[in-house]
Parts: sequence; structure tokens; C-alpha cells
Amino acid sequence: MVGDFGANNSTPATDVSNLIRGWNVDFVTTVGDNNYCTGNSDGFEEFDLCMGRYYYDFMKPYSGTYGAGASVNKFWPALGNHDWDAGINGWYGFMTLPNNERYYELVRGPVHFFFVDSDTREPDGTSAASTQGVWLQTRLAASTSAWKVVVFHHPPYSSSSTHGSSAWMQWPFQAWGATAVLNGHDHTYERIVQNGFPYFVNGLGGHSIYNFGTPVSGSVLRYNGNYGAMLVTADSCQMTYQFITRLGAVIDTYTQTQAACATPTPTPTLTPTATRTATPTATRTATVTPTPTATPTAISAAPPVYVVHISVDGLKPQHLQQLLDAGQAPNFAKLKAEGAWTFNARTDYDWTITLPNHTSMLTGRPVNDKYSTVGTGHRWTTNTTPPAGTTLHGNAGYYVASAFDVAHDNGYSTGLYASKDKFVVYRDSYDATNGALDVTGADNGRNKIDVYVNYDLNSTSMFAAYLANMNANPTNYTFVHFHDPDTAGHASGWGSAPYLDAVKAVDAKLGQMFAQIAGNALMNGNTTIILSADHGGTGTGHSTESDAANYVIEMMLWGPNIPANTNMYVLNGGLTTDPGATGRPDYALGSGQPIRNGDGGNCALRRLGLSATIPGSSINNLTNVCELVALPATPTPTPTATATATSTRGAPGPGPGRGPSRPDGDRDRNCEWSNVDPDGHTDVDEHAAAESTGHAGGAGERVEVSGQQQRSRHGLASGGIQRQRVGERAGAVGV
Repeated sequence: MVGDFGANNSTPATDVSNLIRGWNVDFVTTVGDNNYCTGNSDGFEEFDLCMGRYYYDFMKPYSGTYGAGASVNKFWPALGNHDWDAGINGWYGFMTLPNNERYYELVRGPVHFFFVDSDTREPDGTSAASTQGVWLQTRLAASTSAWKVVVFHHPPYSSSSTHGSSAWMQWPFQAWGATAVLNGHDHTYERIVQNGFPYFVNGLGGHSIYNFGTPVSGSVLRYNGNYGAMLVTADSCQMTYQFITRLGAVIDTYTQTQAACATPTPTPTLTPTATRTATPTATRTATVTPTPTATPTAISAAPPVYVVHISVDGLKPQHLQQLLDAGQAPNFAKLKAEGAWTFNARTDYDWTITLPNHTSMLTGRPVNDKYSTVGTGHRWTTNTTPPAGTTLHGNAGYYVASAFDVAHDNGYSTGLYASKDKFVVYRDSYDATNGALDVTGADNGRNKIDVYVNYDLNSTSMFAAYLANMNANPTNYTFVHFHDPDTAGHASGWGSAPYLDAVKAVDAKLGQMFAQIAGNALMNGNTTIILSADHGGTGTGHSTESDAANYVIEMMLWGPNIPANTNMYVLNGGLTTDPGATGRPDYALGSGQPIRNGDGGNCALRRLGLSATIPGSSINNLTNVCELVALPATPTPTPTATATATSTRGAPGPGPGRGPSRPDGDRDRNCEWSNVDPDGHTDVDEHAAAESTGHAGGAGERVEVSGQQQRSRHGLASGGIQRQRVGERAGAVGV
């Protein structure tokens, strides 16, 4: 999908057309302004000069001068205002398209395209009630395709300072049954989501680049850094839209899933397989193939220490305080009454969206390069589920270390429990292939995350797995993500009744977490909770980084030796500066830094008793609050360990440690806008002990368990690594 490319002999347009050729796509669609050339009375030569030169080999019939053309037409353009300027007769002469050649429809595989003429010179009108508008409404209603994509030139919504929104094209596309709307005209890339419905502006095809003005409502991502095009892939269950620059950088990825394909199967009941005593004997289940397990490397004796690092997605202090005042958030109240807190912390300075801020929490880095110093930011700015195998390191151009790295390499066990599928980028970044070599003490392998559980938009199942695993074999550093307030905010608005209910639901889970900690002999009295948010929100969004409603968040710290009900800024002894009600300090040298959610990763390491900081991190301002006071030298109790998933168990070694690293090759393939194999994904797991899938009927859940042993300071030498993902499709078919 390309737009606004039709300049005469443009190097950027040539680069973009070659990029598209390299994708080996089944066909090309455009969003208009295919021809900026004018001068000939019938326009044919101009269309060939500024349009045919780039895409002649996709066109049939083609009678221009650049080559032989295609054997089957694979080029489907929309009209733009510059195409009208060049002459509509030239359009008719150069193109052979369905219907009246100005607006038409096309079905390819599971996708039904509707090309509309948005130029006001269209003789059949450009209002929703016009002849053309009625045609679109009727044809959308008649379509039985899985995906219904409307394509035209002038964007209904755009944040560009050059053209901006085209009000006359704000038709009720969603109500008429469309899946998405794709446009050009503004020479930018932008994704706008209103009421859950996506609009894309894609005008960076090669002519020129425009600037942005004030973001429109629902603007999620804006980019104007280079030319590029969209790669759109589809099967009957999923449709994925990516914007990729001519240099190959993936700027945005957005996936839609059919409701029938996204319903998870029930979480399987997993039977405990072993009870561990002081001299344990491992028991294997009958359903798996044993994986050889090396003798673990002993770790020096130390009291068990645990950190649970929590992100409540979209939690806004104003609305949390509202619930506290009403007595409706008793467990948040417990965190506040028994620990240090502030409701005036800050997100990243430049970004107030989910993945960029969570990456800061885990890496201690700002999103953009700090003080413009190359290599200091983590550089992750997209906010959608990335293609399988995408890593933070590949995006940044260098290794981006995390709290998982430091904890793991120092012999601590780690876990990540998430409720958005996009968090797979952390699994893939820190697996046995992409994690860094362990050069700290004994080699604990490259897989930095021992337990990975991800239920997309399902905190209930995710948290049930968390409770079961933490009771049986708790990980020392555990990151937990609750999606609920953010999802409710986008659907109903921040501060709405559904939003407040979502916060109360998280509060109830915090209550269960407190009970689990109190009831676990290892964790009771030895556990720290760090809680923050990735952003606030206003209306139904949070992408405007300069709005205090989005960048003001809470930070809470609860655990041993933390003074009760204390202001975190006061307790931190001047190492951070309260920015006031709406202050928004950047990362400038010498400025008083506020407490940020990015402080959480290094704070967690201090609470584990480690002096090391995350390599490359610069957000590390909570030294006084987070410094761990020595815990009492209480004896380590002998736990009873039960597995929460079918696993291969190796014989335990003489003390805590881990077995051989698991080369986690799990990859969930995206289908491409070209033929894909009918399985739709490839799963490779050299050491997998068991795999249970729920793909019947096109929907399911994946549970993977490896026989790798789990490290822990508390003395357990075994326990399966559990990886759960929900919503993976059964297969893919070619478009």
C-alpha cells in the first residue's frame, strides 16, 4: 500500500517501489496522487512518466515505455487530487479498472477492498448520502469477506499541518461495516484509532514529506522521518498493517483479529507432579520426553529476597485517589499506608504510550537518546505487537540490557506476566538466542526470563498462573502487567464507571497478591512490591505527551524496612525533585529529576541487594528509597514445590542453580500479503518437554513448558519454565 509517490524520476519513489518489489507481494494498492506530472492534453504520457515508471511490472494492460508489464494486473490505485489535475481522460486511457474506474471494488482472498474517489470533482459526489456514498454503504452491507478495507485519498482525520482532516470524508465507515480506512494526501504516516476503528494516513511514497501540527483525537502514532510504504498481510483470522521505511525500518505494526478467532480456550488444569522435601526425588510425568539436565551451579547461601514489579496500565492518580477517598480501593490503600508513595511521578518525557514506557521501566533508559547522545535511549517507539523475532536490540542497533539481565546473571530467577500480546517483544529480546552472554560469575545462560506468561487482554487467567507459580516456586524478580484500566479507558473514557471498575478489579488482585505473599513461607517478610503506571489518560486516549493528564503517574513501594505512609520524594533525600502539579522536566543535565516509572528497574535490583545497575541505564534516581537494608539472617525454610504445568524434571543438584539454557525458538509467523503456508506459524523448541495447544476452531491458547531448571536464591533447584500465549490462530491462507 503506497501513496503520494508520482513524481518525475524521484529517487525516494524509486527506493519505495524497490522496497515493495522486495516483499514479493501479490499486488499493490495505492491511496492516490499517483501522478504529479501535468502538461499533456490527454495525460497518458504523464501517467506513464510519473506512475508507470515505478510500477509498470505490476500493471496489465500496460502500453507504456518502461517494460513489458505484468501477465495479470496486480496494481490497484485510488484517485487523488493530483491525478485529477493531470487529467481524468489520461487516467481512463492509462488504467483499466472495474466499475466506472473512479470508484470500484476488488476481492482478493479474505479481503474486500472498496476504492473511493474523495476528490470534490467526482461527478457522483463525495458525501455519505451521495450516489457514491450510497454505493459504498450498499456494497459494504453485501460483502461476506472477513475484512472490508476502504481506500481513498483525502484522510477523514490527519494531524498534518499541511492539509489535516478532510471533514467531507468523515463518513460512518465503522457503522457501515468497514474494517479499516486507508488514505494519503498528507505526506506523513499516522495511525489514528477512534472508537476502536483504525484510520491510516500513508503518504510517504516518494514525493515529499510534511510536518505535523496538533495531534487529532485518537492519534496513536505519527511518523515523518523517511519515505516508505505499508505491508499489509491477511488471512481469515488476522490482518496486520506495517509501515516500513525505504531503509527497512519497521515503524508501526497494528494487528486486527476476528472475534471468532480470538476467543481463548479454557486454561488447562495442570496436575502437580512432585513434592520436594529436604532430600527431594524428582518425578516425571508420563506425557513428556525427558530432557537431559546438567548439574546446577551452586549459589552462595543468602536469605531469600523477592521483588514484584507491577505496572497498572493507564492508572491515573486522580481516579485512584477518587476510589481511595470512597474506600473502594483497600489494597492500594494498604500499599500507601504501609509504604512509600507519590502520586506525582512522571512517565518518559517524550512518550506517553504503553510499550515505550514499559521498556523504560525494564531498562532504565529514556525512549529517545538522552541529551541527544547517540546510544543512550532504548529507541522503542512503536506500540503494537511486533513481528515474531523482533527485538529491542535490533531496533536500537545495539544491545539494550534490562533488569532481567542483571538479576538473571547474578543468579536470581526471573518472571514476566503480561496481559497484552505486544509484550512478546521482551520474551524475544531476552530469550536464549537474543539475550546477552552471561559474564557475571557462573554462566546462567542467555535466556534472561525464566517464566513467561502472556494472556492477551485477560488479566484473570494471567494472574491465576502468577498465583499458582509464585506459590509453588516463586521467582526472585517478577514483572506483572495489568491491562484493565487502559482497556476500559480507551473503550469508555478515563474516569468512567467501567474505568473505575477496572481499577477496582486490579485492587482485588492486589489483595490476592498480599494474601499469597503472607501465606508463602519464603516470601512473607522478604518481598518488595514496586508499583507504577505507564501513563494516565484523558478522554479515551493518552498519546499527547505534553498533557499532564497523560504524563503524571503514581509510584508506590512496599516491603521490608520501608517507612510506612511516607512521601517518596521526602524519603529519597533530595535525589529527586518534586516537579509540582504539572511540571514536566526533561532529561537535561543538571535539572532536578522527578521520580519516573523508568526508575523501577534499578530500584528492583537494589531491593534484591544488588549494587549493579542496568548496563546503559541513566534513570536511577531512587537510591535512598530503594537501598535494601540487610534482612535478618533467618534460616531458609524447606519448601514444598509443586509444578503448575506438565514438565520434565531433572534430578536436583546440591543446591540452587539452573540446568542447560533453553534455546527458545518459538516463533509465531505473521502471514504476509502473499501466499503463506497453511499452518500459519512455526514453533521450534529444541528442549521442549511438552506442548499443549488449543487451536481447534481457529482459536486457542498455547502452553509451552520446558524442562529447564529454575534458579532461585531460596534453594529450589527445579521447576518448569511456563510460557503461555492466548489468541494464536489455527492457520493462515494465502491472499
